[in-house]
Amino acid sequence: MCNGEFETSWHLFVDCKISKELWRAVDFNFITSSTCSFTHWFTINMPHLSLTHLGLFITICWEIWRQRNDKIWNNKNILPAIATLNKARTFLDDWKMARDNPPGSTTSRDQEEGKWSKPQQGFLKLNVDATIDMANSKMGVGCVVRDED
Repeated sequence: MCNGEFETSWHLFVDCKISKELWRAVDFNFITSSTCSFTHWFTINMPHLSLTHLGLFITICWEIWRQRNDKIWNNKNILPAIATLNKARTFLDDWKMARDNPPGSTTSRDQEEGKWSKPQQGFLKLNVDATIDMANSKMGVGCVVRDED
Protein backbone atom coordinates (compact mmCIF):
# COMPACT_ATOMS: atom_id res chain seq x y z
CA MET A 1 0.00 0.00 0.00
CA CYS A 2 2.83 2.40 0.83
CA ASN A 3 5.28 0.94 -1.71
CA GLY A 4 7.70 0.53 1.20
CA GLU A 5 8.48 -3.09 1.84
CA PHE A 6 7.16 -6.54 0.97
CA GLU A 7 3.46 -6.60 1.79
CA THR A 8 2.42 -8.90 4.61
CA SER A 9 -0.69 -8.61 6.75
CA TRP A 10 1.57 -7.29 9.54
CA HIS A 11 2.98 -4.57 7.33
CA LEU A 12 -0.34 -3.65 5.69
CA PHE A 13 -2.44 -3.37 8.87
CA VAL A 14 0.15 -2.46 11.54
CA ASP A 15 3.64 -1.47 10.42
CA CYS A 16 2.98 0.51 7.23
CA LYS A 17 3.51 4.27 7.76
CA ILE A 18 -0.05 4.89 6.51
CA SER A 19 -1.54 2.36 8.95
CA LYS A 20 0.55 3.71 11.82
CA GLU A 21 -0.76 7.22 11.17
CA LEU A 22 -4.32 5.91 11.06
CA TRP A 23 -4.01 3.98 14.35
CA ARG A 24 -2.45 7.05 16.02
CA ALA A 25 -5.49 9.10 14.91
CA VAL A 26 -7.83 6.59 16.60
CA ASP A 27 -5.73 6.41 19.79
CA PHE A 28 -6.76 2.93 20.94
CA ASN A 29 -3.57 2.55 23.07
CA PHE A 30 -2.63 -0.75 21.47
CA ILE A 31 -0.30 -3.20 23.16
CA THR A 32 2.79 -3.47 20.98
CA SER A 33 4.14 -6.77 19.77
CA SER A 34 7.53 -7.66 18.37
CA THR A 35 6.30 -10.86 16.72
CA CYS A 36 5.46 -9.20 13.39
CA SER A 37 2.26 -11.23 13.24
CA PHE A 38 -1.01 -9.44 12.62
CA THR A 39 -2.94 -12.36 14.13
CA HIS A 40 -0.92 -12.21 17.35
CA TRP A 41 -1.17 -8.40 17.53
CA PHE A 42 -4.94 -8.56 17.01
CA THR A 43 -5.35 -11.37 19.57
CA ILE A 44 -3.49 -9.52 22.34
CA ASN A 45 -5.36 -6.25 21.69
CA MET A 46 -8.89 -7.56 21.06
CA PRO A 47 -9.76 -8.25 24.74
CA HIS A 48 -8.88 -4.65 25.66
CA LEU A 49 -11.26 -3.06 23.15
CA SER A 50 -14.84 -2.19 23.98
CA LEU A 51 -17.50 -3.48 21.56
CA THR A 52 -17.73 0.00 20.04
CA HIS A 53 -13.97 0.18 19.53
CA LEU A 54 -13.83 -3.39 18.25
CA GLY A 55 -16.42 -2.57 15.59
CA LEU A 56 -14.44 0.50 14.54
CA PHE A 57 -11.18 -1.50 14.58
CA ILE A 58 -12.59 -4.10 12.19
CA THR A 59 -14.14 -1.44 9.97
CA ILE A 60 -10.80 0.40 9.77
CA CYS A 61 -9.06 -2.86 8.78
CA TRP A 62 -11.72 -3.36 6.09
CA GLU A 63 -11.16 0.20 4.81
CA ILE A 64 -7.37 -0.34 4.71
CA TRP A 65 -7.94 -3.53 2.70
CA ARG A 66 -10.44 -1.79 0.39
CA GLN A 67 -8.05 1.09 -0.29
CA ARG A 68 -5.18 -1.30 -0.87
CA ASN A 69 -7.25 -3.10 -3.51
CA ASP A 70 -8.34 0.19 -5.09
CA LYS A 71 -4.69 1.21 -5.39
CA ILE A 72 -3.59 -2.11 -6.87
CA TRP A 73 -6.53 -2.82 -9.18
CA ASN A 74 -7.83 0.68 -10.02
CA ASN A 75 -4.66 2.76 -9.61
CA LYS A 76 -6.37 5.04 -7.06
CA ASN A 77 -4.52 7.11 -4.47
CA ILE A 78 -4.59 6.14 -0.80
CA LEU A 79 -6.65 8.59 1.26
CA PRO A 80 -5.10 10.51 4.17
CA ALA A 81 -5.56 8.93 7.60
CA ILE A 82 -8.34 11.27 8.74
CA ALA A 83 -10.34 10.68 5.53
CA THR A 84 -9.88 6.91 5.92
CA LEU A 85 -11.03 7.11 9.52
CA ASN A 86 -14.09 9.16 8.51
CA LYS A 87 -15.00 6.63 5.80
CA ALA A 88 -14.71 3.77 8.30
CA ARG A 89 -16.85 5.60 10.87
CA THR A 90 -19.50 6.47 8.27
CA PHE A 91 -19.62 2.88 7.03
CA LEU A 92 -19.98 1.58 10.59
CA ASP A 93 -22.72 4.11 11.39
CA ASP A 94 -24.59 3.17 8.20
CA TRP A 95 -24.28 -0.53 9.06
CA LYS A 96 -25.61 0.06 12.57
CA MET A 97 -28.55 2.02 11.19
CA ALA A 98 -29.35 -0.74 8.69
CA ARG A 99 -29.03 -3.39 11.40
CA ASP A 100 -31.34 -1.50 13.74
CA ASN A 101 -34.11 -1.03 11.15
CA PRO A 102 -36.72 -3.72 11.84
CA PRO A 103 -37.91 -5.88 8.93
CA GLY A 104 -40.61 -4.16 6.93
CA SER A 105 -39.56 -0.68 8.04
CA THR A 106 -39.36 2.01 5.41
CA THR A 107 -35.90 3.00 4.29
CA SER A 108 -34.69 5.30 1.56
CA ARG A 109 -33.08 2.40 -0.28
CA ASP A 110 -34.78 0.16 -2.76
CA GLN A 111 -35.28 -3.22 -1.06
CA GLU A 112 -33.96 -5.05 -4.14
CA GLU A 113 -30.62 -3.25 -3.91
CA GLY A 114 -29.34 -5.72 -1.30
CA LYS A 115 -30.10 -8.75 -3.47
CA TRP A 116 -27.08 -10.74 -4.68
CA SER A 117 -26.37 -10.61 -8.41
CA LYS A 118 -24.06 -12.84 -10.38
CA PRO A 119 -20.86 -11.42 -11.91
CA GLN A 120 -20.43 -10.72 -15.60
CA GLN A 121 -19.26 -13.59 -17.76
CA GLY A 122 -15.52 -14.12 -17.38
CA PHE A 123 -15.43 -12.52 -13.92
CA LEU A 124 -15.49 -13.88 -10.38
CA LYS A 125 -17.35 -12.41 -7.42
CA LEU A 126 -15.97 -12.66 -3.89
CA ASN A 127 -18.37 -12.35 -0.94
CA VAL A 128 -16.79 -12.06 2.53
CA ASP A 129 -18.23 -12.10 6.03
CA ALA A 130 -16.77 -12.21 9.53
CA THR A 131 -17.90 -12.79 13.09
CA ILE A 132 -16.39 -12.25 16.52
CA ASP A 133 -17.00 -14.27 19.67
CA MET A 134 -15.91 -11.85 22.39
CA ALA A 135 -16.67 -14.30 25.21
CA ASN A 136 -14.14 -16.81 23.87
CA SER A 137 -11.75 -14.34 22.18
CA LYS A 138 -12.25 -15.95 18.78
CA MET A 139 -13.09 -14.70 15.34
CA GLY A 140 -13.92 -16.30 12.05
CA VAL A 141 -13.84 -15.17 8.46
CA GLY A 142 -15.49 -16.87 5.52
CA CYS A 143 -15.72 -16.23 1.83
CA VAL A 144 -17.42 -17.58 -1.28
CA VAL A 145 -16.06 -17.13 -4.80
CA ARG A 146 -18.51 -17.63 -7.68
CA ASP A 147 -18.50 -17.24 -11.43
CA GLU A 148 -21.48 -16.41 -13.63
CA ASP A 149 -22.84 -19.97 -13.35
